[in-house]
Amino acid sequence: MRGAVVLTVLIILLLLAPYLYQPILKNNYERLVQDKQALDSLVQLVEAGMAQPATVPETVSNLQHFDPNEAAKDVFLSVGIPNHIASRIIKYRNSGGKFYIKKDLQKIYGLTEAMYAQIMPYIMLPDTYPKRTKARVSTNIQKQIDINLADTTQLVQLRGIGTVLSERIVKFRNILGGYYAIDQLKDVYGISDLAMKSLQTHTFVAKGYVPQQLQINEADFKTLVRHPYISYEMAKAIMNHQQSYGPYTEANQLKEIPIITDTIFNKLKPYIAI
Repeated sequence: MRGAVVLTVLIILLLLAPYLYQPILKNNYERLVQDKQALDSLVQLVEAGMAQPATVPETVSNLQHFDPNEAAKDVFLSVGIPNHIASRIIKYRNSGGKFYIKKDLQKIYGLTEAMYAQIMPYIMLPDTYPKRTKARVSTNIQKQIDINLADTTQLVQLRGIGTVLSERIVKFRNILGGYYAIDQLKDVYGISDLAMKSLQTHTFVAKGYVPQQLQINEADFKTLVRHPYISYEMAKAIMNHQQSYGPYTEANQLKEIPIITDTIFNKLKPYIAI
């Protein structure tokens, strides 16, 4: 009962506390007019700011034409390209990379569409790859080319013959010792029907031409096996025949070697000297 009485008294005191302490804590606020004026001014400023149009971010004003294959880093920076992307462009070039058209610049990681759109009109590169035109061979000029004197510059002008094939033709000629017939070009690795037709039409072997010959009795094994028409086994057989029967007196004696067929002998005969 006593506890209930004490609790009731405390509740009543708590309920009356605001009214008891209000006179003590009462504070007269005297800056209400000044604060209201300040707030009104602030509202006017905010409303004026909202009425003004949004400002457009300022763009790079010193854009200039540049070639991304040659421009220095400071040029990239001057047109608005960030430092890290400019460094990537330089690194890409130093590793052998090249830009052929404007869009090739977008291969650089980090170059955004917006950045590309801004600098695109100033890139000194074509918009698209140029159309490749096939060079026509002048049959009047290329009608007669001595195949044993022709260089790669002349051969590459013929239809079906590119840089690689022209180099193979010249290299095979040097190893062989010269061509005694145009049909020998069929032995060149990678020769196509189109290339062979061009060679048969526009090249010739000079009349009376004699290819470089092997002194069959003097040539050692390495010299023999180096010739394109003499295999490893053929070179051994030629050396063994000479050791067994003595020096060769005529080229036809090579036909006595079983491994050398008539077809092989006819190809090899122009290169044999006794």
